[in-house]
Amino acid sequence: MKKLVALFLVLALCLSLCACGKGGNEGDSSQAGGSNAFVKPENYVSVVQVVINPTVNLYLDANKVILAVEYVNDDAKTCYQKVEQNLVGSELENGINLVIETAQTDGFLKENKAVTIDVVETKQADKKLELLTSATNSAKTFISEKKIEAQVKVTEAAQKELDDKAAADKAAADKAEADRLAAEKEKKNPLKNLKKGKEYYIFKPDEEEIMLTAIIMTFNEDGSYKYGQAPYGLDDYGEGDTIVYKGKTYYVCGGGGGGGTYTLTEETITLAGSYDMVLTMTTDGKLVVQKADSTSDFFKVGDTLSLK
Repeated sequence: MKKLVALFLVLALCLSLCACGKGGNEGDSSQAGGSNAFVKPENYVSVVQVVINPTVNLYLDANKVILAVEYVNDDAKTCYQKVEQNLVGSELENGINLVIETAQTDGFLKENKAVTIDVVETKQADKKLELLTSATNSAKTFISEKKIEAQVKVTEAAQKELDDKAAADKAAADKAEADRLAAEKEKKNPLKNLKKGKEYYIFKPDEEEIMLTAIIMTFNEDGSYKYGQAPYGLDDYGEGDTIVYKGKTYYVCGGGGGGGTYTLTEETITLAGSYDMVLTMTTDGKLVVQKADSTSDFFKVGDTLSLK
């Protein structure tokens, strides 16, 4: 009886030692379905995971080129090992397309099944969402072109990141547009930008461009304006002002003038006197007739006066 007990104890001890020896390898990282440990490439920057069940991790360099393929489960090794040599060295978008196509060919991608893509690791956090968007867009395009009945998805956490970024981008774009409009409005503000004491002018030729009528208008600091109006012709009538218009020299052959008062707001210049008109200002400082003098045949709505 003692011999049997001793023999039982020896057997129990041997089994215990064997179990300990086997358990020592459980912590090793290995490719699914095999004993060879997967070694991460030293220079990888990001890891994109494609989940169809099979699930595969694609290790990328900074240029989105696939450096290595990690099989997360046995189905992945069964499905993708035969195309691994084509995956490694390809760009991410092409690699994902091959993953989807291979899964469909091998019967893993059933009708209406989801293809879930995620960036599970990256050393370039600022480019994570750009990488994810590029990968998902490529997959959607490929599935559409190949008429594959499947859906491309991202994880809930990734979708939240995308939504948050979209909201932040929209807020930034809205602010930029508001700032642009405010800056444009500021440039078009006569109250701040009308040049006092400077001459604004407009030329109007006849149909043959033989005669040219010019008006030069000046706005004074005291709220008054004055203008000079003169016809010019191509013929020299003697001494007097000249104007060059479209490369031709025109000679003054008469003239007159007048004036009145003006008031300013942040949007308009209102004239009263010889000309009763409303002008607005452009971003480059020109004056545009918004409301013309009903008694004048010269000024029309849309006429533009430039700084001389």
